[in-house]
Amino acid sequence: MRTGNPMRILFDEQIFSSQKFGGISRYFTELVKAIGVKDDLTAKLLSPLCTNHYANNIPRSYRVGIPFPSIAGTEKALWHFNRKFSNAYIRLFSPDVLHQTYYPNRNPKFRPGLRIVTTIHDMIHELFPQDFPDAKITSELKLQAIESADLVICVSENTRKDLIDITGIEKARTAVIHHGVDHIDRKPLPAVLPQGRPYLLYVGLRDAYKNFKRVLKAYARNPELMSHSDLVCFGGGALSEHERELASRLNIPENKIVMTSGNDAVLCSLYQHADAFLYPSLYEGFGLPPLEAMLQSCPVISSNVSSLPEVLGNAAEYFDPNDSDDLSRAINRVVGSPARSDELKNSGLTQAQQFTWDACANRTMKSYKKLV
Repeated sequence: MRTGNPMRILFDEQIFSSQKFGGISRYFTELVKAIGVKDDLTAKLLSPLCTNHYANNIPRSYRVGIPFPSIAGTEKALWHFNRKFSNAYIRLFSPDVLHQTYYPNRNPKFRPGLRIVTTIHDMIHELFPQDFPDAKITSELKLQAIESADLVICVSENTRKDLIDITGIEKARTAVIHHGVDHIDRKPLPAVLPQGRPYLLYVGLRDAYKNFKRVLKAYARNPELMSHSDLVCFGGGALSEHERELASRLNIPENKIVMTSGNDAVLCSLYQHADAFLYPSLYEGFGLPPLEAMLQSCPVISSNVSSLPEVLGNAAEYFDPNDSDDLSRAINRVVGSPARSDELKNSGLTQAQQFTWDACANRTMKSYKKLV
């Protein structure tokens, strides 16, 4: 670091050239916004021609780039332009720390003394390669990014353990820094679903390790629950042919599965009015959606594997994600007991309020300062 000058932090363009929305770009957006207000450093995010929704909401003083419309067929050309522009800007800005936002590795040593940081969000491609056609390529690029980094930030202790077990990286080159969850507003919102029936909520992608089939099976095994409550799915696209066939075999009426999408306000309203939030994933590097639900005082019913007990603590109703009957029993324990539901609402809110982006930013800055 230059004597007498603020530390210069630069976040590269990689994830913002490939995502319009998504958990990783959300993480870096909130991190930049929290770090940018600190007095003892200068932070910039590279997003030259930016189609990412989150990055375009960052104050201009923390961002290098302009909003750009998403045009079908231009993605590859846009990616290459952003890479060339960013490489030139990295040399011009001459940062003390370059924080890589994804794994497609560049030649990172633009000048002597530059420190490289990479964040590892999970080891899903290594642990579930059968679920990803690009698993081998992604794992190779991730390993390159890890080997070139002076510091590897892991979003949970569980992710760090998996990283060390799989790659052999020395623990001293890693740090565990949890995400924040206070990017969503807690103000009360009106219900957004026109049918007005009670419902269980599922959020996000549903295929492979996300384990949505267990939700359908657990829902179908409780006819009383199915007659009383809908199953609402937010995001993740329309039901696949396989999902429709499975629901039909399980005798779930078509009108009981409600598909919807929208912005953060819609999602927050769904959390607030749900009887419970279901999170059956077989693996998560961190697990942001259940914390979002907790922050909105929604009871959380979660699988008991990977990072989830670490993040959710004693504030969730847990179940074995490989056992649909266990999930069905967990739903009954919450939905069938107002006392248990209220207990989870209260403990969940307390748990979620521990995870702030300011805390994430402060721990990240301490890690930068150790490097330089």
